[in-house]
Amino acid sequence: MTLSEQVRGIAHVGIPVADADEAARSYEGLGFRRLAEYPFPGTPRRAVFVQARDGTVLELYESSRTGYFGLVDHVALAVDDIDAAYTAAVAEGWEILSSEIGRMDGEEWKARYFNIRMPGGESVEINQKL
Repeated sequence: MTLSEQVRGIAHVGIPVADADEAARSYEGLGFRRLAEYPFPGTPRRAVFVQARDGTVLELYESSRTGYFGLVDHVALAVDDIDAAYTAAVAEGWEILSSEIGRMDGEEWKARYFNIRMPGGESVEINQKL
């Protein structure tokens, strides 16, 4: 099965922020609920996932890159089988931005993922929620 046949929608949108808690509180003020927190191993940075009533999920992650805050960094596309999607992406010649499938093991947000580079330079995450 091709990668395009496996993508079933948007998993989340990643937004770099200076302070994940402050950003999450702002989104909570707009009706989002805090879904999960995830530390970046080996750094003091964290990501907070918030979810709107319609199910839309934002990943608000702390970044050290000034002038980058608030920009949409990536869109994550949902798949059901990350291993099959990775195999298809390799076979189809997509530029894969990591050497292996990554994993997030938060208490309430568990996923496996990898990123590909689009022709325009943007990164698209391929994501299987566990």
